[in-house]
Amino acid sequence: MRAEGIEPSAFPLSEGCSTTELSAHCLVSGDGNKNDHTSQHKSASTNTGRFGGTMPISSDTIHASSWPNTPRTIQWVHYSPHEPHCMNWRWFLGIAMIVVAAVAGFMYFSQSKSAESAKTYRIGVLVRGSGYDAAVAGFKKRLGELGYQEGTNVTYDIQFISDKDQLPVVSRKFVQDGVDLIHTYSTPATEAAITAVQASGRPIPIVFGSVGDPLLIPGVRSISHPGGNVTGVASLSTDLTSQRLQLLKEFDPSIKRVAMPHTAPEAGDVAADKSVEIAKDTAENLGIELTLFPVKTKDDNALVAVQILGKDFDGMIVGGDSLVWGSIDVYIKQAIQEKIPFSVFSRSQVEAGALFGLGPDYAVSGRQSADIANKILRGGNPGDIPVQIPEKLVLVVNEETAQAMGVKFSEAFLKKVDVIIEKQAQ
Repeated sequence: MRAEGIEPSAFPLSEGCSTTELSAHCLVSGDGNKNDHTSQHKSASTNTGRFGGTMPISSDTIHASSWPNTPRTIQWVHYSPHEPHCMNWRWFLGIAMIVVAAVAGFMYFSQSKSAESAKTYRIGVLVRGSGYDAAVAGFKKRLGELGYQEGTNVTYDIQFISDKDQLPVVSRKFVQDGVDLIHTYSTPATEAAITAVQASGRPIPIVFGSVGDPLLIPGVRSISHPGGNVTGVASLSTDLTSQRLQLLKEFDPSIKRVAMPHTAPEAGDVAADKSVEIAKDTAENLGIELTLFPVKTKDDNALVAVQILGKDFDGMIVGGDSLVWGSIDVYIKQAIQEKIPFSVFSRSQVEAGALFGLGPDYAVSGRQSADIANKILRGGNPGDIPVQIPEKLVLVVNEETAQAMGVKFSEAFLKKVDVIIEKQAQ
């Protein structure tokens, strides 16, 4: 039975895979280990097409459980043909015993199912950074469609955290409260949840809805077979850093000097650090002079933003960086004021005023996360559930911002666009 909401696609399959087994290991080249995750990102099949990226769409086979086979011993009883009542009595007793056993089994099964349906699941949601509202809403909506009604058989503790130091505190509280599952957004939030769960010794499953590179997450051994108690949906925010620089060049080929605010290396954000590495390599290939602006705290963002001036830069990007995303508004305001094209990650960032952005449709990613959570809550092993990547990437532009900056999108650029944020009526 194909998982609901996933359409079959004519993607090329790896050897030994069938059309009913479109999991990550069938569509991603390589053996799924950390050593070949770069090729996995490049060779997986996608539905985006226009940007040259690939994206596996997985569907899983769901096996229905069946009644256990209870061994029975049949004993043949010898009786005299002159005593027919002996046969009738023994047959009656045997039939009665079978009926009693069947009724007892049915009652046990019914009570078990009733107890399961009566259970109220507790889910902790840990979010760091901005722009995840649509993802969280999509997650809850999809679980509702799957039968988890808030206030009836599921409760949510949703925490939006900007201070990285508070992530471990909230994660430990989730564990102490006895949640059945932790759902996370951002690499730092996911790492904090993993640390808290490991320290507790309890196998609480963790489903991430957005991490830049899942193979940088502790405990995730491979894309196709995570192997631990952690799985989820990658955001590709780290790898898409390269495309954000390329989009700047496509928008205006004369762009040469680009600013990039990012989390300082000493903060230990592996996704942000890798974004910087990718940006450096891409900038060199495109002939762009990249200037880095490290930030250590949320307050640093405002201090850094005012240093990015139009006289010094003709473009700005952001990587997979939850600390910078948490203060994205100050960079958007500066970019519009200084008339600097700002290439960002999510639709919400473009809606907030950035010129354009490329990233996942978070409402869809939230639904993907809910499908994974549902499998786990119904007894699935997180380590056996492949990590997914976004089913949908969208390129969004803000026409109102373009007019405010006095710039125009070319026809060639607009042909790639999925969503245009129109100028609001006065």
